[in-house]
Amino acid sequence: MQRFYQGQLDFFCAIYAVINALTALYGLSLAQGRALFASMLADISKHPELWRSTLENRTDVHWLDERMLFACQKG
Repeated sequence: MQRFYQGQLDFFCAIYAVINALTALYGLSLAQGRALFASMLADISKHPELWRSTLENRTDVHWLDERMLFACQKG
């Protein structure tokens, strides 16, 4: 039986990529990265079209990084 690998079941790679970029720019800690990840999923899930885009791996547009950068600046 073949095991699943990280990212095979979800499409949150884009969120990780933006968090990694923000970490490089702003020096986010692991705790801050986790908080940003959780808040982004909570925020995105409130918007059906954005949530669907995230779950269907259609996050290669500008809305995700703009939204996450805004959230990072607020915190």
